[in-house]
Amino acid sequence: MRGFAARAVPNLVVFLSGLAIMTLELVASRLVAKHIGSSLETWTTVIGVILAGMSLGNYWGGRLSDRREPLDALPLLMGGAALMCLSVLVTNELVGGWSLMAGVPHSVRVILTITLVFFPPACVLGTIQPTVARWAVRQSTRTGTAFGNLGAWGTAGNILGTFLTGYVLMRWFGVRSIVLMSVAVLGVTALCIYILTRNGSEQADNESKAVAADEPEADAGLTWDRAMPNLLVFFSGMSIMMVELVGGRLLSRSAGSSIYTWTSLIGVVLAGVSIGNYIGGMLADRFRPTRLLPHLFLVASICCAAVLKTNDLLQAPAQGTWLATLELPNRIFFSVLMVFFIPSCALGTISPAAAKLAIDRARETGAAIGNVYAWGAIGSIVGTFLTGFLLVSLLGAKVVICAVAGILAVISVCMTTSGLGHAIWAGIMMALTIAVAAPDSLDWATRMGHLLKLRDEVREGEYIRESNYYTIKVYPPEFDSLDGTTSRTLVLDNLIHGYVVEVNPRKLKYDYELIYASVMERAGAIPVLDDSGEADRLGGPPRALKTLFIGGGSYTYPRFIEACYPGSRMLVAEIDPAVTRAAHEALYLPEDTKIETRWGDARYTIDRMLAREQPQFDFIFGDAFNDFSVPWHLTTFEFNEKIKKLLAPGGVYMINIIDNYKYSQFLGAYVRTAGKTFDGVAVFCTAEGEPTESRETFVIAMSAEPLDLSKLGSRPGERRFEGTLLSAEQVEEAVKRSGNIVLTDDFAPVENLLAPVARDR
Repeated sequence: MRGFAARAVPNLVVFLSGLAIMTLELVASRLVAKHIGSSLETWTTVIGVILAGMSLGNYWGGRLSDRREPLDALPLLMGGAALMCLSVLVTNELVGGWSLMAGVPHSVRVILTITLVFFPPACVLGTIQPTVARWAVRQSTRTGTAFGNLGAWGTAGNILGTFLTGYVLMRWFGVRSIVLMSVAVLGVTALCIYILTRNGSEQADNESKAVAADEPEADAGLTWDRAMPNLLVFFSGMSIMMVELVGGRLLSRSAGSSIYTWTSLIGVVLAGVSIGNYIGGMLADRFRPTRLLPHLFLVASICCAAVLKTNDLLQAPAQGTWLATLELPNRIFFSVLMVFFIPSCALGTISPAAAKLAIDRARETGAAIGNVYAWGAIGSIVGTFLTGFLLVSLLGAKVVICAVAGILAVISVCMTTSGLGHAIWAGIMMALTIAVAAPDSLDWATRMGHLLKLRDEVREGEYIRESNYYTIKVYPPEFDSLDGTTSRTLVLDNLIHGYVVEVNPRKLKYDYELIYASVMERAGAIPVLDDSGEADRLGGPPRALKTLFIGGGSYTYPRFIEACYPGSRMLVAEIDPAVTRAAHEALYLPEDTKIETRWGDARYTIDRMLAREQPQFDFIFGDAFNDFSVPWHLTTFEFNEKIKKLLAPGGVYMINIIDNYKYSQFLGAYVRTAGKTFDGVAVFCTAEGEPTESRETFVIAMSAEPLDLSKLGSRPGERRFEGTLLSAEQVEEAVKRSGNIVLTDDFAPVENLLAPVARDR
């Protein structure tokens, strides 16, 4: 191939392979969720395993391209990638149902399952980019530009894969169909490359020999000289992933954690890296990499440090500014764009310059390219696991950003011998890191952090912690003069999750909890309502219950059961141990409580109960949905079937979800799905009278047999609440608005169904 085709085809190939990689990564957690749940461990392991596979693939792809003509190897690699992606559908079912996995600890099972299913296709996909890069670099007179273009186009494929999968494909297709689409793209690309190159193979061989003869013998130099470019891209890749993961935590404080926050963040970071690759490639051809790289690291350090201030300024825009007038999704996108695009762009300039340096110092071009890609991927792996599992919960998001900027500044100092400005900036970043990370006992650091607005101002009596899942905040105690009680409020990210009254756990303040209690009483659960131990209303003796809670939150309702139904069993499946710790430390939950908590993904916890204990619960309560971040695998037909097996005869399953009846797409889909499992399905809104045309909480009560919930709360002696039972016609209208969707493990586009609500927020 010559001319335009010779320049365009390499970029197109890496674009399509990048698209396939990102599509595979986004659907991976959905494929395995039915076997191992969906938690921090699941999706962090997915990212880590795919990056590890790509890293090894990059290494072998680089070496392969030095030993075999790239145009001969590419059709085989693309075809092999298509076959390995297709194999995912088979290996997922085989490994997920493997009996030997039953006795393996959950964390080990997560790693083994994801590795066995996704490591092979990621490895084969990883061989493509260094092979294409060897081809492009060999036929280009500007190495840096060629490498930068490939990085930009590969990242552009990642961007398209992210938005196309998250916004479109998952809305209309099941995950198996999406995998088959990726297989088709890779297969067709392999066939096209074969057709384009088979007639020109002899000419390509001659060109290859001519180029090899003209290439000067590279000076091997010192081992350090060859290793340094790999180390630089390692820190670059690590910094990019750390900024991206920390960005999600910073955004969640004001915008929550939804499809809009994560898709905007991933897309903007990838776009910045793509543009940075392009710019870095051009700069690497105009300046010596050894002189250029210190300045690139310094600029990246300054841009990352700026995130701390720009994020604070833009996440709560002043009233009347153009940003404040935008709908939520647009406001999130433009906020992310202004905060994270420039730092991502600056970080993206590093890898092409480092690659140019590596190629200049290498004996074998392909091996050098493969090493650069591999070490960049390894850095991304380290950044992912280090940030996701340790740094955010241990240090907090702002400290991590300071640390990234500090590391980049130190590297810039180490690479220059006359960089006084570099050294001064590195010193500033070290001081800032201490000011943000130091304990409160270090007065000067605390004062500096507060002065620079880099430390959270904690009011007296307020509780704030960052966990792997949430920013957990408990407001100071509030005194209610009407009844003389003191209560506290739990906020996870930006959503109030519960109110807890200190001395009276029988008092419920959330509307949906009052509906829960009323449904229980109508179903025959007689509570104790005062300290006498006798039921003073409804008649009959109090009843000990067996209850399961999917999500602990503020533990308000488990404490209510403990107080009102003596002798009951309260089992909580809570994904975040930090939430339980907050309940003990700030929400009046005693350490010696009889409430039992099992930490981990609720679906996996329920699978283990069904396999080992097969308990029967009188009532099961779902309270695991956070704002617009919905654990989709807890909404499906398959999950409801598991819940049904756990219900005792006459048992009731109740959940609360957030939607807007004006759209009610998620509500309608959930109700229709529930109707496939339960004969009795009732829907309550938490507003008096007709459902409002605004975002509100709905309660769905489900049972194997229909429940008589008519005029709930209005019969003599029944608990009063604000809320309304939706009529059959209103429920049917919601189902129609959803498009009569049934949510399954293969197809559950819950974020897309909630998109109109997010736009109106």
